[in-house]
Amino acid sequence: MDEALEHHALVLFHGAVPRGSSSEPFSFDPTNGHLIYKEREIKYILFALLALKRPSTPLELPPHTSAATDQSTPLTYGHVTTALASAFNVQFHGNQIETVQIFDMTLKEDFHRLQGAVQTAWDIANRSEASVKQSGVADDINENDDIVLPETVEVEEFDELIGIDPSVYRQINASLKSGKKHLMLYGPPGTGKTSLARWIASNLIGGSSNVYVR
Repeated sequence: MDEALEHHALVLFHGAVPRGSSSEPFSFDPTNGHLIYKEREIKYILFALLALKRPSTPLELPPHTSAATDQSTPLTYGHVTTALASAFNVQFHGNQIETVQIFDMTLKEDFHRLQGAVQTAWDIANRSEASVKQSGVADDINENDDIVLPETVEVEEFDELIGIDPSVYRQINASLKSGKKHLMLYGPPGTGKTSLARWIASNLIGGSSNVYVR
């Protein structure tokens, strides 16, 4: 039943958050949209609710629940999405409280709409130096600095990091060689994301050009 109800939340930050482990939880207050990490409020520039199934997808409830006995109003995945969206608010950079945006990931147009929302939020944040300072973390990189990768980029496989498929390294190298300046590693806690990021950074700073690793 848990998988049938699954939704994802996408939170976009502008700048670094306090150092910690991916296993350390964030705390979110749905009444005011405050996001707390290590007892500190963290500012975010986008908060989106991602629906993973079509709204019309029916949900099978255990027979003892009241909703299961009401045959006139069958419960769907869309009902859960609407309930989640109405249950909490978001607040960007201290602005007024808003309702969370919903994106249906089963629809191509919503996927593109999410891409546009991310780009817009990032562009707005880039135009405001204060948005970085509000995170409470010093930014030691000038906004006019560019990320310059070494001419020859090759992240070798790390034998001591068990469980990382060779295809991951191929994707990383292909992205770097194509000019990508940002990589996002995602996965559950304990899968090696932090160790892999450090390994990538150690490979990059071996180049002859200036490299900024955040």
